[in-house]
Amino acid sequence: MRVDNKFIVLVGFISVIGVAVIIYTTVNSKPEYLVKRTIKYQYQIQNKTNKLIKQSQFWAYAPVPKTSNQLVENIQSSYPYQSEYDNLGNHIQTFTIKNLAPFATKIITLTVNLKMSNKANKLSMSAENDYLTAEKNIESNNEKIISLSSKIINKTSKTKSDALFNWVSNNIAYEGYIKADRGALYAINKRSGDCTEYSYLFTALSRAQNIPSRVIGGYVYKEDTRLKPEDFHNWSEYYKNNRWYIADSQNKIHNENVTNYIAFRIIADSNNSKLGNSHRFAFSNTDILVSLK
Repeated sequence: MRVDNKFIVLVGFISVIGVAVIIYTTVNSKPEYLVKRTIKYQYQIQNKTNKLIKQSQFWAYAPVPKTSNQLVENIQSSYPYQSEYDNLGNHIQTFTIKNLAPFATKIITLTVNLKMSNKANKLSMSAENDYLTAEKNIESNNEKIISLSSKIINKTSKTKSDALFNWVSNNIAYEGYIKADRGALYAINKRSGDCTEYSYLFTALSRAQNIPSRVIGGYVYKEDTRLKPEDFHNWSEYYKNNRWYIADSQNKIHNENVTNYIAFRIIADSNNSKLGNSHRFAFSNTDILVSLK
C-alpha cells in the first residue's frame, strides 16, 4: 500500500505538537484546588463571675490559609476579629469581647469556605523553618531515633517515607486520647500513644533521615459539617518535590482521602504564638471560659 509522504509529515507534525502540549501542561501546571468544602463552628464565651467584665480577649487558630491540599476562600464571622499570621503560615484570630455581663454567655459563629485538592500542589517552604531540626517532642537528634530510622529504611525496598510510615502505623498501639503531649521518644519507649505521639514519631524519624516533616493539627471529615471538639486530630506532613504530603500513621492513611484533612495549625515548638502550647485557642482572663461548640 502506498502512503503519501505528505500524510507522514502531517502525522509527525501533529505528534510533535501533542508531545509539546503535554510537556507545556506538565511544566506550567497551576495549583488546583477544585473540591469545595464548608465547615461551621461556634465559640462559647462565658463569664464565670458575678461581676461585669469590661474587656477580655481570646485567640484562636483559623484554618491554615494555604497548604498543598487546602486553600481558604473566605471566613464569615458573627463577631469582628483581627487577623495575624505567624512565621509558619498559621492564621491567628483575636477576638476582643467587651462588657460581658455577670454569668452571661456570648456565642460567636464562624463559617469557613475552603477549596481542597485531591493532589498535593507545589508550595514553597517557609524560610523561617526547614522542618529538619530537633525540637520539643520531636527528638530527631536522639541516638535511639536516629538508629531506629536507619534500621527501618535499610530493611525495605520501599521509599524512605513509605517505610517510616508503615513502621509507625504497625508498631505503635493506640491507647486513646491523652491530654498531655509526650513526644516521639515516649512513643518508641512505650510503643503506644495517641494521634499526637504517632505524628511526633513519624516526624522525628523523617527528620532523622533528612526528610522535612511537620505535625499538623485539625479535623478529618468526609463532607461539609459542623466541627466537634472531640474530633480534633493530629497527623504529619513530609516535604518532597516541593510538595507537602499527608501521612496519618494512626489511621494508616498515607496520601489518600486528602480532601478530608482540614488543617488548623502547623505545630512547631519554635513558634512564639500568643496561644502558647494550646492547640486550638487561649484566653487572656481566667474569669472567662471559652469552648468550641
